[in-house]
Amino acid sequence: MTLSDLLAHLNALGIGTKLVKGSQEEVITGITTDSRTVKKGELFVAIKGTHTDGHLFVPDATRNGATAVMVERSWLEAEIRNPSFLSSGPNPAVITVEDTHKAVAFAASAFYGFPTEKLHLTGVTGTNGKTTTTILIEAIYRQAGFEVGRIGTIGYCWKKHLIQAPLTTPDPIMLQRLFAEMVTDGVDHVVMEVSSHALSQKRIFGCFYDVAVFTNLSHDHLDFHKTMESYFEAKSLLFLEHLGRRSKSSNIVTTSPSGCAVINIDDPYGAQLSKMLEGRDIKILTYGISNPAKIAPLKYKCCPDGSFVSIKTPVGEVSIDSRLLGRLNVYNILAAVGAGIAHGIDLDVIAAGISSVSGVDGRLQKVPIDAPFHVIVDYAHTPDAMEKALSCIREWAPGRIITVFGCGGDRDPTKRPLMAKVATDYSDVVIVTSDNPRTEDPQKIIEDILAGIPPDWVRNSLIDEDLKLPKKIFSVVIDRRTAIKKAIQIARDGDVVFIGGKGHETYQIIGRERIPFDDRCVAKECYSELKKACER
Repeated sequence: MTLSDLLAHLNALGIGTKLVKGSQEEVITGITTDSRTVKKGELFVAIKGTHTDGHLFVPDATRNGATAVMVERSWLEAEIRNPSFLSSGPNPAVITVEDTHKAVAFAASAFYGFPTEKLHLTGVTGTNGKTTTTILIEAIYRQAGFEVGRIGTIGYCWKKHLIQAPLTTPDPIMLQRLFAEMVTDGVDHVVMEVSSHALSQKRIFGCFYDVAVFTNLSHDHLDFHKTMESYFEAKSLLFLEHLGRRSKSSNIVTTSPSGCAVINIDDPYGAQLSKMLEGRDIKILTYGISNPAKIAPLKYKCCPDGSFVSIKTPVGEVSIDSRLLGRLNVYNILAAVGAGIAHGIDLDVIAAGISSVSGVDGRLQKVPIDAPFHVIVDYAHTPDAMEKALSCIREWAPGRIITVFGCGGDRDPTKRPLMAKVATDYSDVVIVTSDNPRTEDPQKIIEDILAGIPPDWVRNSLIDEDLKLPKKIFSVVIDRRTAIKKAIQIARDGDVVFIGGKGHETYQIIGRERIPFDDRCVAKECYSELKKACER
């Protein structure tokens, strides 16, 4: 694509560009925001990040062969700029815009041929439930005969492709490239998780969704958003700015919103969002268990083997047998039903799609061991997610709940004591351990967690030979493998060992190093070791 064509697309999309140096006839062979990987022919876009500013690396991008650079006007006009930047000989073409975050997203969309215009796009946002809900919606779309791609926390996948996810929602260049590759491979539907970070950082600009789902909002990411109000404002952008079809034709952008919002009305922020959307040219489908909603269970039952739910909808009633565990998955099922109805898919197809999902990687996932007790692994790393997971288990657990959990380092520390409070509310034994400490001291993280342990809980080393432990016992075992082994060692018939925080992750981040570590594999290994020791 020539630089001239790219700038014409951006200006048609409302991105005011100005070429301040160089030729518009330069041919652009790629777009990047990483000065270290720039190749000759590429456009380097300088982005202000959380920890650094890409404008500082414009000289590096130039030396590495960038054909053009895009910068913010305010940076170029600032006194700190290099006065020789525009006048020296080998510099690339220079384009200025007001906001490079927004510009790079639209530039990537244009560069890859506006791939989302060829896709039915479903976005799922919320604090918890995004991954499971997207997998259920994917199964519904597949059951209906569509070719589906999925983007989210546990990977970017379509057909035979599975790419490990560095981010829940990729950066805009990678995102548009993924869309383009999916279109080339015959994909016609994409279901994706849309994170609050992605919305705040404008990663999905240039994406317009046919269906948008809101699951819930609870305490998380306040190290980034600072307040719950700011967090909610970011989530609401999916519905306020990106829901409904927008198309580009002959360099004229036409707007004709026609999408559907599927919203959890039991969540206070969901109720607020639903009111915000009233009067807009979009369809709203509410779902819930406690409050009157368009999609709601007539009855449901949860057990250790799955869930049964009979649901009323605006287009009839449907009964669904699911192997997913607990009340929180009833919400996820309702959300997926809403997305299916929004797409006009028959209820029997929706039911068959949901029933085909045998489990979700790292989400209330049973570890297969031949023990008289259960071991369940879950990604719960927020107070609300922990509460939802443990309350589900408490509904059917015949014995004690032994919870193993920690909190991530270099992340919002205010949720750590709240996690402890939730764990002690629903568990009989709690073992506090390391999660992904990253560059924080694991002991400091644990001290933050322990501040939320109620005073009537007793600290115990869990070394009692007869294992006749009273209730309200907690212990600290910094090494995660040792903590998991101890939990399995003290489990008795009917107990549930709940390992929270990491779910599908196959690593532990200590310092800046990723060390192989999978809670599920570790649990099986520990049980096998203990079983062999007993047999000896």
